[in-house]
Amino acid sequence: ANGEYLFTNLPDGDYTVTVSAPADLTNSVDPDGGNNSTSDVTISGGVDDLDQDFGYIGMHNIGDQVYIDVNNSGGVFEPGIDSLLSGVTVTLDLPTGGQLTTTTDANGEYLFEALPNGDYTVTVAAPTGLTNTIDPDGGNDNTSDVTIADADDLAQDFGYIGAADIGDLVWLDLDGNG
Repeated sequence: ANGEYLFTNLPDGDYTVTVSAPADLTNSVDPDGGNNSTSDVTISGGVDDLDQDFGYIGMHNIGDQVYIDVNNSGGVFEPGIDSLLSGVTVTLDLPTGGQLTTTTDANGEYLFEALPNGDYTVTVAAPTGLTNTIDPDGGNDNTSDVTIADADDLAQDFGYIGAADIGDLVWLDLDGNG
């Protein structure tokens, strides 16, 4: 359950440790540096070798952008109309119960990389004074549930509108009295 393994009571000698990882993971840390899920180990003098640690990353990405939906279209980002939001905090809840956090860049984009298949939740910390109008799973609640199954999901766009309005009246001031 904790990812630990142990072979006990081994005599001195040469051994090979091989890990069979799920197909959607890539070996990123390997004790002998080969990143091939295999490590050759020599036990000598009865001394334990408890440094045979293997790390893995996924192969898929979740992300895209956060923006102000200027015309409240409720659809997709419209270049030239909508405004991108930088510096917005985005959190990804992992299938294992952990979390990753990032912020949108100058282009309003965010990306969570090297993820394995599984069920995730993307949560945007709504900027002050803005209301969520575009939400990938339709809830308009600043969150989106995402399932990764052997493919990236780069359609996790969140749009927002403000609460204030600007406007009034334009007229021809014929008598010039303002």
